[in-house]
Amino acid sequence: MLLLSISKIYAQDSPYKSYKLADGQLLYEQVYTCDTMKSDQIGKMLSTEVPKIKGLTDFRKESEVITGRLKNAMIDYRKYGGKWSNTPVLLKNPFDANVTIEWKDGKYRVTLSNIIFHSAGFGETDLGQMLTRKKGTDWDLRPGAKQIGDYTEQYYTNLFWVKNNSNW
Repeated sequence: MLLLSISKIYAQDSPYKSYKLADGQLLYEQVYTCDTMKSDQIGKMLSTEVPKIKGLTDFRKESEVITGRLKNAMIDYRKYGGKWSNTPVLLKNPFDANVTIEWKDGKYRVTLSNIIFHSAGFGETDLGQMLTRKKGTDWDLRPGAKQIGDYTEQYYTNLFWVKNNSNW
């Protein structure tokens, strides 16, 4: 019985740095550090730079939280080593996702939820269905699923990395 419990815990460990499973739902969550910046400086920087993200709509800033939605955004899989012939079809289609950004002194956290890909002929595909198995309780470690997870994770991490573009 002890061996079964240990293997169950091991199987649920994420093979990704930024993806998490919460109640059967896939979340992308990444914390970015801004070591010497105060909360108000980070908020100002994010308020200036985040609206420039391609595909971001419904931008709202309230207190120390930004919300928005990525609509019809495309993963640049070629940037991460993918080619048209060896990249899963899902990544060649646009996606939507809910965006939440929170910050405090020295860091900000980006969370993406409800990541849905849209493909003609296949309809809508929840990214969580592609990266998990057993109804969202365990990670799918097959090569195709892992490739989708790796490319999307890298893309989201780069997309929300706000560079020092202003004088702060």
